[in-house]
Amino acid sequence: MKFCEVCNVKYASDAESVELHESGKRHIRLTASYRELQDIAQKSIYMKWPIKLEICFKDLEIEVAKFGSVSRFLHKEGTNYAIVEFQNPTSAQAALNASQIELSQGTISVLKRELQFNSDVEDKKINSKEIVEEAVKVPILNEDTYDGQITCIINHIVIPAEQMKLRQGHMDRLEVEMNKYFYGAKIKMFGSSITTIGTIDSDVDASLEFDTNTEFTDFKRDKYALLTGNAAFFSANKISQNEMKKLSLADQTRLLCKILNEIRKNVPWLGHQRPVLDARCPVVRFTMNKKLIVDLSCNNILGRAKSEYIRSLIEADQSGNLRKLLLAFRFWALTNDLFEPLPKQHKGQFNAYMLNLLVIYFLIQRKAVPAFSHSNVSTIHKSYRIDFEVQPYNLEGLHFPTFFKEFFLYMVDMKSESFVLVGFSQTPIPIDKFDGLAPESFKLGVLNVQDPLELGHNVCQNVCQKLLSRMRRRMTYSLGKLKHARHRFSDLLSLEENKVESKFPPLTVRLCGVDEKLDDKSEKRAREYVQALCEEILGFEIFTQPAKKRSKTIEHSYEEYENYGINAECWVGRRSMKKKVAEKYRAENGKEIVGFELEKEITRTILRETEFPDEHLGTAMVGMEQNGNDILWKIVPISGPDTLFNNITHFLETFVSNYERDVIRALTDQEPMEE
Repeated sequence: MKFCEVCNVKYASDAESVELHESGKRHIRLTASYRELQDIAQKSIYMKWPIKLEICFKDLEIEVAKFGSVSRFLHKEGTNYAIVEFQNPTSAQAALNASQIELSQGTISVLKRELQFNSDVEDKKINSKEIVEEAVKVPILNEDTYDGQITCIINHIVIPAEQMKLRQGHMDRLEVEMNKYFYGAKIKMFGSSITTIGTIDSDVDASLEFDTNTEFTDFKRDKYALLTGNAAFFSANKISQNEMKKLSLADQTRLLCKILNEIRKNVPWLGHQRPVLDARCPVVRFTMNKKLIVDLSCNNILGRAKSEYIRSLIEADQSGNLRKLLLAFRFWALTNDLFEPLPKQHKGQFNAYMLNLLVIYFLIQRKAVPAFSHSNVSTIHKSYRIDFEVQPYNLEGLHFPTFFKEFFLYMVDMKSESFVLVGFSQTPIPIDKFDGLAPESFKLGVLNVQDPLELGHNVCQNVCQKLLSRMRRRMTYSLGKLKHARHRFSDLLSLEENKVESKFPPLTVRLCGVDEKLDDKSEKRAREYVQALCEEILGFEIFTQPAKKRSKTIEHSYEEYENYGINAECWVGRRSMKKKVAEKYRAENGKEIVGFELEKEITRTILRETEFPDEHLGTAMVGMEQNGNDILWKIVPISGPDTLFNNITHFLETFVSNYERDVIRALTDQEPMEE
């Protein structure tokens, strides 16, 4: 017998069996994944240091860069380790040969990065490119092609009916085993598995609940007896619902993990498991039949009620268009990387529930979907009413292109920090009026969406400003495409525009220096100042239509950059206009105008007197970046002559030098030091 380490299986050692195994689709697929993982490991290093050591990561990044070009530097705040991925394996080997890095704060150990390959669960990723290619084949007969392409996409990504039956069969089998250790155990699925909008890459969310009609013997064992006792003992003296209620959610999950581990000894279809105790709702994550990932929680009635509300809304729509909308928007978000965390971050991405509520609440505001309402019979769980009723409605007249246009415009223009989106009202609630309508546990963020059942939960509380900006930028690109793609939904899914096409290198201007990395508030203020420079001094115009494709791609992420069109050379002839503009303003307003305000008035005068060309003089992406202690204004040219962008940066360097005190005050909220 031979053993395949990649597939984790044994097979006969004769030549025919070896050839049959190595030519199998699963072996080929897993081998490719294994080699990819090995390639990453060869280009990476693992660094660690004493937990009490305070590391300056700027110094560490500088030292690491001496070994070679770095593609990723991964570190989570509060930990005493970091992972570095180089662009070349030789750089990683050079760092390993050095074995340590000396910093002024202490010594950093350099070790080989170990990556474990797990073949127990096959990766079920949606191949967006292939699906879009299939959708493009749908013939353009009329404006209903949006419907045809969305239907084509749904057929590729949604969980088939036979797979749903298999999932339910797995849960029934798990329930039988659980009843050997618990009185009246019930395994109930929720999440995407019951909403009819689950995708093939989604896991199974399930809850261990109890049948209240089951008679049981209550042994009244305490926490220590349950958590430290031999799990096999519980098959003879089952655990009751009352005993589980005495435990905290984390301890319930630990006990559940212990029972699952005992079940694994007796059945072959349960794979490796681990408790996830730091989740909002603790779960045990395990595999079934080497293909299905299951997140099992304890008594998660609230989570199940939320899924049932989404399912009821979908079933109440007589046209079936709500289901298509939710899946189409989810696939749009998938192709635009909204389900992936930002670089150098470990969480904060959107999830399907957030996106579903954004669409549903928008439709409620448009009076296309009934607002959330409770039923006549009250059901309370954890101080929240979880009962609801949904009246039948019909989205038959929904025009998909119009919906996406209005929805994207709404999300781009919405002042999300000032309002809360709610399910019971057809208008967003201002923050100052919302305080008395929600529990104190509701946490405000950059995007505020109240859960329809768990009123104290802001569904989008973990969404950061950068991720919201990413979504709005993607929506802006899609709006530009909607002008020319009213018949093809697939055109909104093209990702070519997410890369900046340019034949010019980026240009930078140093605005000021700072002592440390900007916090979120300071970073937001700096971006607003950069925006003011572009729009109020340079006279740039926000340019929403994607630029035409160029031959060369700059490999960089410009998530936070704004797309601008340049219509006038507002930096030419300003000196001669300054006195004239100041005198005119004094005569009209009876007061003096100086400094930054005078510069803005000069720009407004130039724009009023300029006859705009039919096409932009040039287009570019502009943003703010922090490089060490320097705050930089950065422009990435897209189209236009080299001299145009050289003149812009030359003017801005002079402008920043002349107004250095104002720049420092605007960016850092501090007075500059006197020399």
